[in-house]
Amino acid sequence: MNFNYKQYIKIYICGPTTYKTLHLGNLRTLIFFDILRRYLLNVGYKVIYVTNITDIGIIRNYKNNILLKDKINITKYLYNYHYNLFKLNILCPTIEVMTSNSLDEQIKIINKILKKKKYIYKCNNSIYINLKIYNKYYKYGILKNIDKKYINKFCIWKKYKNNIIYYNSKWGKGYSGWHTSCVSIINKYLGNKIHIHGGGIDLKFPHHENEIVHFNILYKKIFSYFFIYVNSLLLNNKKMSKKNNNFISIKKLKNIINISYDNIRFFLLQNNYKKSFNFTLNKLKESIIIYKKIKRLYYIILKFKLNKKRNNKFNIIKWIKKCYYLLNNDLQIPLLIKEFLKLRILFINKINLNKYSLLLLKYYFKYFLNNILGLKKKNKKKKKKKKKKKKKKKKKKKKNWKISDKIKNILLKNNII
Repeated sequence: MNFNYKQYIKIYICGPTTYKTLHLGNLRTLIFFDILRRYLLNVGYKVIYVTNITDIGIIRNYKNNILLKDKINITKYLYNYHYNLFKLNILCPTIEVMTSNSLDEQIKIINKILKKKKYIYKCNNSIYINLKIYNKYYKYGILKNIDKKYINKFCIWKKYKNNIIYYNSKWGKGYSGWHTSCVSIINKYLGNKIHIHGGGIDLKFPHHENEIVHFNILYKKIFSYFFIYVNSLLLNNKKMSKKNNNFISIKKLKNIINISYDNIRFFLLQNNYKKSFNFTLNKLKESIIIYKKIKRLYYIILKFKLNKKRNNKFNIIKWIKKCYYLLNNDLQIPLLIKEFLKLRILFINKINLNKYSLLLLKYYFKYFLNNILGLKKKNKKKKKKKKKKKKKKKKKKKKNWKISDKIKNILLKNNII
């Protein structure tokens, strides 16, 4: 991606719906886009990251149909959602919008589309976009090849049905279509052209395809430079899905196995985001072991003592460049993890480092692990923190700038900074 460093990178990710807890497949998507955002921020870009939470078109309380109870359920859902994001160390979005709070913007979008009369028609107090007419002017199926017999219509305003939370409008009681609510949020907060639009692979069609329809009708252009999708996480070799009751949530997982949020995050990074993979407890346990090895390696690097007798030479600059190359080329996180494990073998075989290489390795290993992959640093005791502060004060008093200048020169020569 070649973006201008001066401009903001505008990202919109389709968020969850407020009717059931997130499962690991949902979290895989959120964690991937968190890493993408972290990477862009760490290499110097400014990022506006917008996401939505869908609470329009939600079925009312299943038992007694009381709206107040729905609001309580949504509040509980939001608390659990944000709590899990916090524990998984996922950065807060720049803007997070409840779709019910953008209703005015949705109605504006529908009114604008209604002016393009040839594309729309009304039926039983609902408003539809006619895709057969649209297809005469634009190509429907940019993201995915669609059989023509499936090209018919989609709804931008739906008539009220029993047990659905509705809103009043000049077209009668109802609620906006799912695609329209996302379009209105993108248009309001990011404008009619963004850099990255993403989500789970199942959003490619019809959701994102129908968002393209909105923007083509309104502005005669595709609204995003890049569409990025995270493939499905499987359970029992079938797509993890709340609809089919084939999913596993964090709560359920924690009842099965004693596992930290950091280990869950690391497990969901094990495979390339473009590939689906099947969840099993054995794979999860293997992932926990691998993560332990990497954490142990970090501890070894911190405690490493220089030894001139060792002959093995390690090119730290080459290693740093390799890690950046993997991130620059489609965020190949599993291969980055393999680089950590290769490094571990070198340390087992008694690697040789000079003091400048060691300082660089300490910094960049921590940088890739914490800043990019978002794996949390260990919480250290107050005593250790006090000792470190004292050491820092002593070093500042010494004012030993020679080492820092040499490190800076090495990084500049190799185009790392």
